[in-house]
Amino acid sequence: MTKTNRNNNVFPEFHQVAIHVPFDHHDTAVAMLSKLGNGEWSHDAATLVGEAWDATAGMYKESRIQGLMSFNYTMLGGRELEVLSYEGESHHSLAGTDLSNPNGFISHMSTHVDDADVAGAEWAAKFEDQGVRVVHRFETFNHVNPAIREKKRFKEVVLGTRHVLGYDLKFIERLTEGPWTI
Repeated sequence: MTKTNRNNNVFPEFHQVAIHVPFDHHDTAVAMLSKLGNGEWSHDAATLVGEAWDATAGMYKESRIQGLMSFNYTMLGGRELEVLSYEGESHHSLAGTDLSNPNGFISHMSTHVDDADVAGAEWAAKFEDQGVRVVHRFETFNHVNPAIREKKRFKEVVLGTRHVLGYDLKFIERLTEGPWTI
């Protein structure tokens, strides 16, 4: 369900916590979390196309990422726990994070909003004095999970808050119209 907090001074509630692991550790991470015994996992893969901030160059670069994602909806009391793996240049890799390092990390905490661009811009402006900016903006395509494929896709805007919070903030907007593939 898409939710928008109508009070722009209060951040919308979090719906997701995402852990990034390298592609070759994805199944191991999901298997380890599964041993905790908290429900089933669903899986998806998608292509993420947009732009990511390259701090070294001081500009946005085109970004095309293959994402592998696994989701659990019971471990966090109805909120989503995501294990994700990115292949391609993302805001993490452009910031110097070695995504092949076997040590996973909290990638982001997310909230669903009606307009990811607006929410991202508003909150980036509120945190500007702390060096926060939009570091990644993308739309998803080519979903493989039958529950998602050709039914919905997403526009996502990531704020670079990792230097302060230890993870980024992400705004997710559900799109119910194609194009579904690219």
